[in-house]
Order: sequence, then C-alpha cells, then structure tokens
Amino acid sequence: MKQSAVQEKHIKNLEWAFWLSRVNLDDLRDGDWINLREDLNQFVYGTKQPHIQNKQHPGGSLKFTSIHVLDKKHFEDIQSSIKGKPEPVNEMRH
Repeated sequence: MKQSAVQEKHIKNLEWAFWLSRVNLDDLRDGDWINLREDLNQFVYGTKQPHIQNKQHPGGSLKFTSIHVLDKKHFEDIQSSIKGKPEPVNEMRH
C-alpha cells in the first residue's frame, strides 16, 4: 500500500528527529551547523530560511523575522528533550 504525502512527511520528520537525537554535536563542522539549523527550520516551520519570509507562523504568535540563530546549547536541549522519558498516550475509549 502506497503511503500518502502526509504520511511520508511524518515519517521523514520522525526519521530526522531520531537522527537528531543520536548525532554527536561535537563532531559537527561549521557547514554542518548551517545545515542543521536549516533542517530544524524545515522541520518546525516548513521552510529552510524562515527569517527571510516575513509572515506569521500558522499559530499566529510568532513572526518568522523574530527567529534567532540557535547555538549548540539549544540543540543539546532539543536532543535532551527528544531523548527524555516519553509521555504515556491515553487510549481512546469508545
């Protein structure tokens, strides 16, 4: 069965989040950091360079021009939250 475009995007996002949780940030070179920041923007905002696009985030509270450049500490925090204990999922009851 072929996956829908939405399913493919979700799988791609999960694969990237898994990769991010395991990458050794100390091994990244300058160019790798640029790519990592662009990939995070793509993951979160759906565009690699949101700072050039002057539009509102779909949630309405964040303007793309207000995004600052993330440093290593930010990515360490992101890694830590990805690796954290997963929250239990409540089962739907009929």
